[in-house]
Amino acid sequence: MNDRPMPDQPYNDWKPDDRLNFSPVNLVTAYLKHAGAVVEPAGYALFQVLLPEELIPAFGSEELLLAFDYEVADETPGSTFVTHGSHLLDTTVRLALDYGRQTALYWSGKLPALPRSLEERLSTRLEFRHCRPPRIEASWVAENIYYGFYFRCVFRSFEKTEAVIPVFIDGCQGLPAPAFTREAENLFLLEEPEYQAAPAPMRPLADLYLVARQELGQLVQQQARPLQQTALRLQERELAKVRSYFTETAAEIRQKLAASSDPDKKARLEQQLAATQTDQERRLQDTRTRYQVEVDARLDHLVAYHLPCIFIRLNLQHKTFNLAQTLIYNPLQGDIELPACPRCGRASSCLVPTAAGQLLCPDCLK
Repeated sequence: MNDRPMPDQPYNDWKPDDRLNFSPVNLVTAYLKHAGAVVEPAGYALFQVLLPEELIPAFGSEELLLAFDYEVADETPGSTFVTHGSHLLDTTVRLALDYGRQTALYWSGKLPALPRSLEERLSTRLEFRHCRPPRIEASWVAENIYYGFYFRCVFRSFEKTEAVIPVFIDGCQGLPAPAFTREAENLFLLEEPEYQAAPAPMRPLADLYLVARQELGQLVQQQARPLQQTALRLQERELAKVRSYFTETAAEIRQKLAASSDPDKKARLEQQLAATQTDQERRLQDTRTRYQVEVDARLDHLVAYHLPCIFIRLNLQHKTFNLAQTLIYNPLQGDIELPACPRCGRASSCLVPTAAGQLLCPDCLK
């Protein structure tokens, strides 16, 4: 790939609140799938793996049976136990690091064909308000690129956890790609294309990176609630202990103040009471700070998923003038992708013509 890599960028201003774990099973299976292996679950913490030819020398066999639990490995003859410090995990980490910060993978299927029910799909998928039914002017196959931005996120609170979170963006439209979010791990992809297709026009990679950052913020916050809820429970428990301790301490000092008639002793006790109150506020603030949830997120690597799609140019008639709209049929999704509104950039299932000859989403017309 010729695109320059995106800079690492921390996002300390987020306050997500979910626990995400990146365990050996996630690391190994994710790498093997991205490298072209077939990985199938064979039971609890057990996976069957069929390796591509280029990985066989590194792992010593074309077929592997990987167990990620000691008891499962002990009860499964012929399996390889994978855990921290194991040779297979060390090999996987080394290969994953060598895999590169930028990788290109290619669709392994045939070039897509225009579905017969396209007109029906158009009518149920999209609404072109105040227009006559759209007419298909042309269709062609072009190679779209769906970029997978893989962010390494470190969650810090009363404990530290780490996760790699992928965000998939349609390179042509600059929109989040939900089909890849669901299906990327199950795709069989190649490191070299076995088809020929003209490239589709791409948005600048820097712009796609900004979209991925926004999407990542939403993903992290959506998935983050358990850690924040746990942190809040532990914080309230700790705050209650701190308040109880200082309440008892202050009560003892006040009791001594009430019983004393010595002015010097009273002055010392009043100073001690004031210091106790100051110390309580400091301890309460320290406790609140310790249970806050923060995240540092940095771009770890980038994968360009090359996928031939069908581009469809529509002719739309509105009153006395015609409008053009290009759509993308995604064979992975098996449907037409929602187009992006040219004003707000968001996907929309409804477009409305303006007097200036644009097709905008209803929200941009308000």
